[in-house]
Amino acid sequence: MFKSTRWPVFLALVLVFSILVGSIGFASQPAYAQGSSDLTQLFASADGALSLRLPATWVAIDDTGNPDLALFSTIIFFGESQASAEARRAYNLGQTSNVPGLGGAVVVVDPAQFQQLAGQPLTPDSAVAAVVAGTEANGGSTQVGATAYQTTAGNPAVYAVTSDPNSDLLAFVVAVEFTGSVVLASAENRTADFAGSSDLLTAILDSVSAPAEAATTPPNNGGTGLGGGLGGTGLVSGESGDKTFVTSDDGSLSILLPKDWVFEDQLATNGLFIFGETQAEAENRATFWLSNELVTVAGSGGFVAEIEWSSISADAQTFDLNAGLTAFLSNLGHSEAEEFQEVTIGGQTPAIYSVLTYPSQKTFVALIAFDLKLGIVATSAPNATFEENRNLLLEVMQSVSIPAGQPPSTDPGTTGLGGGTGLGGGTASTGQTVAASDNSLSVVLPDGWVSQDNMASAGYFAFGENAAELQNRMTFWETDSSIPITGLGGVITLYNYADLGYTADTMDPVTTLDNFIQNLSLVTVQPTQTFNIAGVVASYAVVEWGASQGVLMIIPFQERLALVYASTTAANINANLTLLLSVAETVRVPAETGGGGGLGGGTGGAGGGKKGQ
Repeated sequence: MFKSTRWPVFLALVLVFSILVGSIGFASQPAYAQGSSDLTQLFASADGALSLRLPATWVAIDDTGNPDLALFSTIIFFGESQASAEARRAYNLGQTSNVPGLGGAVVVVDPAQFQQLAGQPLTPDSAVAAVVAGTEANGGSTQVGATAYQTTAGNPAVYAVTSDPNSDLLAFVVAVEFTGSVVLASAENRTADFAGSSDLLTAILDSVSAPAEAATTPPNNGGTGLGGGLGGTGLVSGESGDKTFVTSDDGSLSILLPKDWVFEDQLATNGLFIFGETQAEAENRATFWLSNELVTVAGSGGFVAEIEWSSISADAQTFDLNAGLTAFLSNLGHSEAEEFQEVTIGGQTPAIYSVLTYPSQKTFVALIAFDLKLGIVATSAPNATFEENRNLLLEVMQSVSIPAGQPPSTDPGTTGLGGGTGLGGGTASTGQTVAASDNSLSVVLPDGWVSQDNMASAGYFAFGENAAELQNRMTFWETDSSIPITGLGGVITLYNYADLGYTADTMDPVTTLDNFIQNLSLVTVQPTQTFNIAGVVASYAVVEWGASQGVLMIIPFQERLALVYASTTAANINANLTLLLSVAETVRVPAETGGGGGLGGGTGGAGGGKKGQ
């Protein structure tokens, strides 16, 4: 990374690859070549000066113009999750030394600033030499010295491998000369995990282009979009609605709480971050955790505890969540629990939870395997009011992020779920908002796509990338789910909660969607995951339905529940998953007009029902 505006520190790109000296380099063609189908997301800076290719679910942040990083005229941070990308930005701003997972940074270096700070002209050699010198001056080491090579595109370049004294990461540091500019980049991973990811990370670095590469694959039109933006917990992005974003004093965790709740950071004294409707309810939860006392609760509340992986001789990659929760409940001496639910929070972070019944309260208890620590989260309410608060308690539980995430955006028109620019989240040029004639729903579609409002006649709204795909979706929904699908499209339908036998407050997003999948005898391709739209939990899965594969998503709005199926062929689902997710999450009930609210700009949740019910 490029930490601090002081040159020796700024150029301490000390977060990166696990590598054995000489075990890998750019001299040979990497297994993942530029434009590889594995790197399906093309991310470009807003100024058009820089781009790189990433896996579809990764996250990139355009931080160009940050006054604290003035050495660089264009700046992109990236990572395998939202937490990974955000941590790299925070590291460079001197806000953290904990940088989880895979990721890195790509910058265009200002030559005049470089000349002033380094005392020599900017070249690939001098840029890498400055990074190496800065790393060693800050206690790091050089694993592989500066080595010249050529990128796949034929650009002269230099790389080195450095280590960070403050983390278990090694870094590939690369400087590439383009016409009129020099780009400096790093790509990083844990030391122990390098062997399995080196080809991917070198391919990402090899894909860097200045100016930005023109898109040669279908654009995802959504920056990171939902597929790339559900990193970390993903549940602290988007509008906060009636929620407040709070963090611990040391920045080790964050959570979204109802605005009228209270909280207290007790991490330094007893290892807890407590919260509740009142101070008494917050303190009740501390008593419950520290003494296992069967306290009497009169309102909602909860706590978060952080467990160092080293203290339980485990790590996030190998920890058995099911066995861990079973042991946890056994230690509590508690046997009355709902069936365990395994979920992926924000598309990246594995978690498991159950509901425990006590004499005066019901409690969500979750184990969340964050990269840096194991999170233990409990949220509860009195037995009499638990069901009416179930969805709220689940949302609070799943909004926890370790380390702290970023505050929700207050601009629903420009920020998507996960912090990137979303499809339809900006001006009309990023997509077209279409609505049912009765304004019962709206969706943001890529420019050029077509739609058909059949809400009045048949109870659904169809869309497709062309007229043929639109017709296929109408036939699929009304008469024949086995009809061949060749392109992109989808259907949306709405259900009244009363017709399904529950309310938005009593719905469990994972169970309900899984029941829907089971009722329709669908094949699950990627398991049910939860995410957040404006502080409300929603869910989706990738399924095989007839001759198609696609995103099956359920979003409960205030009055009705939206079911969305955005689909393509099995052969094309991976390349188009981000785009289909981005379209599905723009559904709004009732209809919105204009830019469509952006990805993650509305409310959502989860539910289910059977087609035609």
